[in-house]
Amino acid sequence: MSNNNCSFLIVHEADSGRLGLIRALIQSRLPDADFGDSSALLEASFAANSTEAVELVTALTKLGDVTFEMVCLDGTDARRWVFVPTLGLASVAIDQAGNHILGENELLELVRRANHNGLKLERLIRQALLGSWDECLEELREKQLDDAGSARRVG
Repeated sequence: MSNNNCSFLIVHEADSGRLGLIRALIQSRLPDADFGDSSALLEASFAANSTEAVELVTALTKLGDVTFEMVCLDGTDARRWVFVPTLGLASVAIDQAGNHILGENELLELVRRANHNGLKLERLIRQALLGSWDECLEELREKQLDDAGSARRVG
């Protein structure tokens, strides 16, 4: 699958009963989705434009108790969405390498909201770059790796 018009979904945390529902939701919208095998609970890649990606993100957030991230590379409109139930939904533009991008207007708005307060500006930038969401995902990834290591030692 090329990087143009391609999306990737990783479900990091969900009730086990939700995984079948999530898989069915993806397959009903994107029948050509490829489901991968990784340490994540569910991983899928599929061709989707930004509109289809937003519709899938919206449907997944309505489930409420699913922690996931999705990347959509739709030509020049690349975006990353992250949903953590305790934090809600957030998104940021990304470049082709996956780096988060804040545009000029976004930066100007953050500077205006900070009102000459450097600490507040730093916090707003971290928030705009999904810092809190990434911390939650890193904790889940660490737990998944710890669990996988424990399973190998036991087995």
